[in-house]
Amino acid sequence: MARYNAETHRRWYERNRERKLAQVKAQYDADPEAHRADKRRYRAENPFKIRALNANAMARTYGVGGTLTASGIEARLEIWGWRCWKCGASWEEIDHVLPLWRGGPNLAANIRPVCGRCNKTGRSRKGVI
Repeated sequence: MARYNAETHRRWYERNRERKLAQVKAQYDADPEAHRADKRRYRAENPFKIRALNANAMARTYGVGGTLTASGIEARLEIWGWRCWKCGASWEEIDHVLPLWRGGPNLAANIRPVCGRCNKTGRSRKGVI
C-alpha cells in the first residue's frame, strides 16, 4: 500500500477540486441525514484531529506560525496526566500558553490541558504562572 503524501494529495485536489466538490454535494443531496451522521461519527472517532484542525484554522486567522497535530495534542495531554494544569480537574479544552491572538505559536509546546471552568475564569493555581 502506498504511503500518504500530503503534497501529492494537494496537487491532486487542485486538479480535481470541482469534480470532488460536485461528488460530495451529490452525496449530500441524496441523503443529507446520512451525511450529517457520517460527520458526527468522524468527529466522535477523531476528537484530537478536530481540535488540531480548529487550532490550525484559528492560527491562520491570527497569522501565526506552527501547525498543531493530533499526536502533538495527545503527547501534551500525556505530559500533564490528562488533567487541568491549573486545578488538577479532568481536562476539557486545550489552552495556548501564549495565546494565538498575542502572537503565540500554534505548536504542541505552547498548549496545555485545561478544564472549562479554569479556561473561562482565568484562575490559576498558586505558584503556577
